[in-house]
Amino acid sequence: MNTFAIKIARQAEKVEYKNLSPEEQKNLFDNRKFDASKDEIFSFKIAVIMSPGKVKKKNALKRDFKRADTLFVEIRDFSGFALTGIHPLNEKYDVTATKETGAEGEAQAGIKPLFVSFKPVGRTKEEIKFTRTSILQSFDESYAQWLFMKSYLKNHFEYAILIAVRKDGMAVSASFICAVDVQEKNRSLLPAIARKRVACVDKL
Repeated sequence: MNTFAIKIARQAEKVEYKNLSPEEQKNLFDNRKFDASKDEIFSFKIAVIMSPGKVKKKNALKRDFKRADTLFVEIRDFSGFALTGIHPLNEKYDVTATKETGAEGEAQAGIKPLFVSFKPVGRTKEEIKFTRTSILQSFDESYAQWLFMKSYLKNHFEYAILIAVRKDGMAVSASFICAVDVQEKNRSLLPAIARKRVACVDKL
């Protein structure tokens, strides 16, 4: 039985803009130019740790990672900064024809959110319905969410997250809370949602 646990990094490490890939630069600084005097970039990781330890028989099936269809990540309660960009963004595979409905369309992903309603940015109901998507996301200055779908979970046990922040008045003790849940059909496969305050540091 593929029982598992979630490990959230204690620290987010500062990353230099020049060391980012073109895709990462575009995602983090879409429609604006990187400003070294104001912008900071941090990277942190989340891992799925397979646990061969004993699990009560009645709970074993509920804790099987093979059953997971969504890994839900949220960061919030920022201390010392405002969020301005995130990576990864929406990721598609085997893209099929889409049907446009206009900017007013909103899509609920069918996932029970942890803290706030999840509304994917810039997508319509038809795009969600007809496009096979492995990552969905949403963010503003005060929070960010990612949904890693089953097609992504099959090939990943580690999830690398990049965030761009505005460092005006950035505190020495800059940090944020990261929460992670793993779900099957809106039901959590974890005994409790994983949560940790992550410190932003220049070097690990």
